[in-house]
Amino acid sequence: MLVAVKTPRTDFKVEGKIPREVITALRNLYGKSVRVLDPKDEETVNIFETDWYKRMEAKSTPGENLRAYRENRKLTQEDLARKLGGGTLKQHVSGMECGRRAISKAVAKKLARIFQTSPARFI
Repeated sequence: MLVAVKTPRTDFKVEGKIPREVITALRNLYGKSVRVLDPKDEETVNIFETDWYKRMEAKSTPGENLRAYRENRKLTQEDLARKLGGGTLKQHVSGMECGRRAISKAVAKKLARIFQTSPARFI
C-alpha cells in the first residue's frame, strides 16, 4: 500500500503496511488530497525495454555515459580518477567525458567494476 499526500506545501509518501489510524489521521489533516494506492494497481515497466531508452542509448556517447554514471554516484572527476588508480588525473577523466580522449578496453573494465555494470557502456 502507498499513501501519497500532495498539498501546496506538503508532499510525502508512506509505503508498506500502514495502520488504519495513520491513514485516518492523514485524512483528518489533509482531507481529499490524501490518496491511498494499491501497488497492484500500478503498472511497472522495465525502462531498458522501452523504445525511449533504446533511442537515448543509441544517441549517447561513451563519455556521456561515463558522466552520467559518475554524477549518479555523486563522484567528482578527481574522485573517479583516484578510483581508477595508476596515476590517472582529473584531466584524463574530463577528456574521456568530453570525447577528446578515447576510453580504452582496460579503462572500460575498471569503470565497469567501479560502477558495477558492463564495460560495453563505456566503449
